[in-house]
This record gives sequence, C-alpha cells and structure tokens, in this order.
Amino acid sequence: GLCYLRVPTWCPFQLQFYFNMHNWLATKLNKHSIPHVLNDNTFLEIGDFEKAQKLCDRIRVEDLHQVLDIFA
Repeated sequence: GLCYLRVPTWCPFQLQFYFNMHNWLATKLNKHSIPHVLNDNTFLEIGDFEKAQKLCDRIRVEDLHQVLDIFA
C-alpha cells in the first residue's frame, strides 16, 4: 500500500512517515479469510468488523517507531 518517509534537510531532521492502513488491513483480512470489499481507499464491506478492529488494534505505534529508528 501507499506509504512514504520524508526526511527533511533542515534541523532538527525529524522524520515524517505516512502509512495507509487500508491495504495492510485488506492483506490481514485475506489471511484470516474474512470477506471484504475494498474500492480504491474505501472498505465498502467487511464480513467481520469486530475481528477487523482487533487486527487494527494490534498495530503499535511504538513498534513502527522502533523499525523507523533502525532505518534512520
């Protein structure tokens, strides 16, 4: 899915990261055999919304920061 990492060339050099969760969630839904309809950047249907929410709740910002710190 769409993501970008912006590295400014001026101090304090703080990274900006954008990550579109829709494609990530669609992949997870496929792995868990949860039917869904994704149209461009919109879910039109999700067969098991509660399970989809639990999958999304697993994403921890701290884990993303840790991976990005390694790249930085």
